[in-house]
Amino acid sequence: MAVAPEELFRHAAGRVFNCWSALQLAVEHGMGGADGYNKAMGMIDAVVELFRNKPDAGWDEVADILGDMMDDEFNTICEDDSTDEVGSLLWEFYKHCCSGDQALVEQELEKLPSGNWLNKCLNQSHPTAPQDDSDDDDDGDDAQGGPSTSNGQNQMDAEMGPQGEDPDPGWTQVRRKR
Repeated sequence: MAVAPEELFRHAAGRVFNCWSALQLAVEHGMGGADGYNKAMGMIDAVVELFRNKPDAGWDEVADILGDMMDDEFNTICEDDSTDEVGSLLWEFYKHCCSGDQALVEQELEKLPSGNWLNKCLNQSHPTAPQDDSDDDDDGDDAQGGPSTSNGQNQMDAEMGPQGEDPDPGWTQVRRKR
């Protein structure tokens, strides 16, 4: 069954973004904030919209838009030229989709590394990496993962201000999990 060229391209763009390590790392490390996964999916929509509005866009224009989006949405600058590589790949897939050669698109998609991190992450109930809340050991650390003081209070909590507030709001407290 033939798929509409735009839907075929959307599928191909999703596969390309699933293979882009810089985007994956930016999302998984929270560079896009709490809605990083949605921002990544929005990049697919933005590329589809670009070609819908400007079908003669070149790969370099796609790469520039990707670079701008990575900078604006994820506070990430890709110095590895991956925006050029991804832009070129998206441009090629767009041209194949426009020609209506679904078999060629599927053949080219098979050459991409497998991976589905973006869709798996979107299916999670919380937009962060899965947490392991198990605490199987008893090594003197409290349940929050930090060393305990003599009264059982976490050292990090002891250094906090009243009501557990950090006296320096410019820093974020990161606690390790076991």
